Amino acid sequence: MRRYWAAAILAAMAAATPAAAADLATLGCVRDKMTAPVRPEIVASAQALADGKTAAASQALRDGMLATAQACATQYQWSNAARDAAQTHALVSVSLDTVRPLAKDRKVNLDVFASAIAALTPTERTQILKQEQAGTDALLARLASKGLVVQGSGQGSLIGVLAVLTLFQESQQAAFIAS
Repeated sequence: MRRYWAAAILAAMAAATPAAAADLATLGCVRDKMTAPVRPEIVASAQALADGKTAAASQALRDGMLATAQACATQYQWSNAARDAAQTHALVSVSLDTVRPLAKDRKVNLDVFASAIAALTPTERTQILKQEQAGTDALLARLASKGLVVQGSGQGSLIGVLAVLTLFQESQQAAFIAS
């Protein structure tokens, strides 16, 4: 199950700093304006991570994401912090759109998963994002209490990636609207 923490590479692709004075209605700008070459690389990386493999962002992906985020920041007069949060949110959003269907295919009940995530304490959420075993144990316990037992490393990797992405998306949306 620990291999799923390769998902942290997604988090490292962009800064996770609080945003300033950004309108939540504009948060989707980076995702909406993402160019064709960028999206397939994100999808491929998310699939690899869900399969327990490692993935690294190419320079073209980093440059493309930054250019798109900067265009949105200019359009909506975002701060650099808001730009960074929107960029990361877009990356995570596309990754989640890739991972969720894989979860369904691997018999992960997404409603049960969402309920388990919602039941995590703030400390447990932080532990998951920091790759601490206590957070993993808490999530597995919540899932088991709701009848979803992780079966095999393939499902474990996927659940881990899904958890990190879900929590990271929440944190970036909160950072974006924090002002």
